[in-house]
Amino acid sequence: MDSSTVTATGQSPWETFVRAADGGITYWSHRYDFVPSGASLAGSLASPKLAWPGIKRILQVAAAANDITILPSPAGRRAAITDRLLGSRAALEALAASPGWQLLRRFTSDAPNTGCPDGSWWKLKSAVVLSWEAIEAHDDSSWELAARREQIDQWTSQGVLRRGLILGCDHCPILEFYPLAEISQSYRCRRCGGDNQLAKNRWKPAADESRWFYDLHPAVLELVTNDGDVPLLATQYLRNQYWARGGLVCEEFELLKDDKRFVEMDFALATTEELWLGEAKSNDSLGRSPGQRRNEASKLMEGCAAVGASGLIMATAKTQWADTTIEALTEERRGRLRAGKAVPRISLLTGLGASPKLSPLTSP
Repeated sequence: MDSSTVTATGQSPWETFVRAADGGITYWSHRYDFVPSGASLAGSLASPKLAWPGIKRILQVAAAANDITILPSPAGRRAAITDRLLGSRAALEALAASPGWQLLRRFTSDAPNTGCPDGSWWKLKSAVVLSWEAIEAHDDSSWELAARREQIDQWTSQGVLRRGLILGCDHCPILEFYPLAEISQSYRCRRCGGDNQLAKNRWKPAADESRWFYDLHPAVLELVTNDGDVPLLATQYLRNQYWARGGLVCEEFELLKDDKRFVEMDFALATTEELWLGEAKSNDSLGRSPGQRRNEASKLMEGCAAVGASGLIMATAKTQWADTTIEALTEERRGRLRAGKAVPRISLLTGLGASPKLSPLTSP
């Protein structure tokens, strides 16, 4: 890393030269203001203003050396939005490992409404919405209702969930969810723009008084739908290992060469010693055919080489990776060794969400 990577914004490069070194950070500096005669060496030096580079900055600097561009992937953008809603990556990882994640799955379009009381679960054109009765009926005996109620209120205040009503239109047949912030005595239909009054014949289900429903923030919904918990469980587990405590992690990103995307990585982990990239899957395979598996293994290892990562972590929710996946990774390593190319160390992380286990891929 050059001096700009670790120098704080506004620090004069003429006053202090800073660089990363094997033992930490070294710098040369000289004061240009009044220095009294006979001042000690320390008294003649300027104090450097340093910045701790985040993992995204580390990746960008490493990739730039190989003319590689790093951009957040669509999945990475969704994770970043959820990070901001919850307050931190650690909070998002905790959510993925909590019973709340399974409740959020009830908001996906393919989730069954098993056990939900009549009128408490609605699949609308734009979203699936649940009332408190449906949330209460969610089958999880380990999650007490008082804690569940408190969690719903917290998610609502954070914007993860939105509270509102299911309302129809007097002018067209649309039935939609309207968040609380958009509701007043009068409301405008989203489809036809018709003006409506908030009255008994407009809300669903039919009742003397309206019932509150909840829908899930679109970015969080896509994260849940696309098994976004797997990379989150992986980084949470890794950061609890002694060699990675205090490590920096980031969400999914893409590597581009000549403006063309050639690989997407599910996470990155930077410790005080090494940089690791990771691939996380809910299944145990890199592809259906041998060609697809070889191609994926090649792209993952090439991605590690592009940013100087010393290791590749293959994470899965399954108890083990398929033999065909291990074979593809092994053959790619052998081919790269024969060609004199950089070869990352590979670790296999299995059993995420149940009994995680980390082991090295020892094949040459």
